[in-house]
Amino acid sequence: MYSHMQYNVDIDTLIAGLLYLAIAQVKVLNNELKNLKFTKMKHRCPLKEDELQVIALHKNLKNYEVLLNYCSIVQDILGATLFVQFGMAAIIMCVVLSAFLLSGDLVTAAYCCEWIPRSERFKRSLKLFMARANSNIVITGWQIFPLTLNTFTSIVKTAYSFFTLIRNFQDRS
Repeated sequence: MYSHMQYNVDIDTLIAGLLYLAIAQVKVLNNELKNLKFTKMKHRCPLKEDELQVIALHKNLKNYEVLLNYCSIVQDILGATLFVQFGMAAIIMCVVLSAFLLSGDLVTAAYCCEWIPRSERFKRSLKLFMARANSNIVITGWQIFPLTLNTFTSIVKTAYSFFTLIRNFQDRS
């Protein structure tokens, strides 16, 4: 299990690196296009300057084409992997959280059994079970955070908050 976990971390790191490379190239291209300005120099004629600007623009357009090809290749390689990883993560979270919510139904199920005609020993055991079943089943991530619906909601909210924060910084620059 631990080797599989390490494999997942390695693959996730590779995916993040490949995607970060594309993001970095978009930032470089963005900076190049912002700085593509027509500035007249005293010793050059405007026609020559325009020609240099067209050459610089074409260079950026070629870089953009290379970036699109790179993203297409990454998409071809990682598309199925990303779909499976995100899909399985979503399914696992839904199944685990749904299963934990069902633990509350155990008390009701125990109460619905035919306990009235049973022995006192059975009734004491059933009461003990019902008392224990009233507390939720909680599995933790490395004994740091519980895997509960509240934790999941909090993680999603925090991830979205970080996303909007990063997006705001990107929009400002």
